Amino acid sequence: GTSRDLFVELLYDWWRAMNESRVTGLPKLILAEASNFPQAARFFFDEVVARVRALFTRVLQRGIDAGEFRPVDVEYTVRIVMTPVVMGLIWKHSMVKCRIDAIDFDRQLAALVDVTMHGLLRGPEKGARA
Repeated sequence: GTSRDLFVELLYDWWRAMNESRVTGLPKLILAEASNFPQAARFFFDEVVARVRALFTRVLQRGIDAGEFRPVDVEYTVRIVMTPVVMGLIWKHSMVKCRIDAIDFDRQLAALVDVTMHGLLRGPEKGARA
């Protein structure tokens, strides 16, 4: 398949894995307590964040190398793509729990995919809907 399809599938699979797991509130807890528990923060970074970043990095670089994606700062593009997902999990365990500003996470993820793909794709597919 295409790098675009792989990237989108990875994004949706990662979101589902994080959102539907028993540890869905872990990002909120780790970020809130990182300065108090730096070893736990390091473990979470090494075992979760770095691994997910590596997957996204490989797929993004594959797309760039194949000419499917335009050249971008891969490291920071991956950070930009991952941040709304993590923030969505944090929001789910804070504002949504208080019945403040509920989010339709499917719509949010679809918008993230649309904006990301239109920023990355080159060639005739660029104008296509994500």
